[in-house]
Amino acid sequence: MMTNNMFYRIVIRIAFVVFWLVLIAAFVYFSPIQNLFFTPKKSISVATWADYIDEGSVKEFESATGIKVYINFYENNEELLSKMELTKSKTYDLVIPTDSSVDLLVKKGMLKKLDKSKLDFWNELDPRLLGHYYDPNNEYSIPYYWDVMGIGYDKGFFKQPPTRSWALLFDKKVSPGHVGMTNDPREVILIAAQYLFGNIHNLDDAKLEQVKDLLLKQKAWVESYSDLRGEFLLYSKSSPVALIPSFQVWAGVRSGLFDNLGFLLPKNPFMVIDNVAIPKDSGDNELVYQFINFLYQKKVLSINAERQGFFAARKDLLQERDNSHMQGMEDLSALDSFKSFRFFENVISTKDLNRIWLTVKAA
Repeated sequence: MMTNNMFYRIVIRIAFVVFWLVLIAAFVYFSPIQNLFFTPKKSISVATWADYIDEGSVKEFESATGIKVYINFYENNEELLSKMELTKSKTYDLVIPTDSSVDLLVKKGMLKKLDKSKLDFWNELDPRLLGHYYDPNNEYSIPYYWDVMGIGYDKGFFKQPPTRSWALLFDKKVSPGHVGMTNDPREVILIAAQYLFGNIHNLDDAKLEQVKDLLLKQKAWVESYSDLRGEFLLYSKSSPVALIPSFQVWAGVRSGLFDNLGFLLPKNPFMVIDNVAIPKDSGDNELVYQFINFLYQKKVLSINAERQGFFAARKDLLQERDNSHMQGMEDLSALDSFKSFRFFENVISTKDLNRIWLTVKAA
């Protein structure tokens, strides 16, 4: 006959087991590993930069369509390329690589050709963003957000806006000293090449040596090579000028916190285009195209354009944007083309990039 003590022990043990089962189930369900056990029948996986897809918009899409969207972030293009190569591009259904990475992914056969008949916004794209070096016919990629690389400056330091020239960074006679540079070797080296030779192509060993020598000389007045947001160098007055993407200045000025920030676009400037693309072995195409069409709706695309300062690929959003405080960018909408812009192309081998950069940083 079961005693009261035995009964209580059994109840306690059962309760203990149930408690842990519930705890484990909750952990699995509410954590990322739920994907291994509870993947919805309708779902897609997207790899993107942080702040490129609004979380609230994703929830709106999920509620309206029943399609679960798993967002995965990466910090740089090299990380995205490594992950895609490691998994043979089977992990993601949609990616948002920069133009130079699209170039590599196309050459490696890792992207799927677009079915433009399934895109309901194509005619709304700014045609000046189409047909560039990395995808001449836009068979594999759709421009999404874009920006230009220029020079941010402290308006309090200069009595008049400084000259629109890369010399502000590289010529000691022109530069105010204590310049801020990005910590991206491709960007720094190609801008230096553009300054020296007027273009970034046909960079033989002799020209690369000149680029290296220029950067070694410049290092004497470089305040920092930083991956951090360049506007803080200017706002803190650590540097009167800094190599910087325009969105950082635009967002800083719009916030009202950085009244001393100015931006200028040198002649022969550089631009970066981030693109939507579909990996070769992605899953259900219909779900992917539904999400792409959603992303390019004006109200959705405008959220991060306003919040972060990115240029959006829709022509109507560019026409509505105020660039009056950005020297050399006031009339972007009036440009017939972007032919004067350069790109950070894959024109220098990784070996040479690393060799030059390591020499400069170690000096």
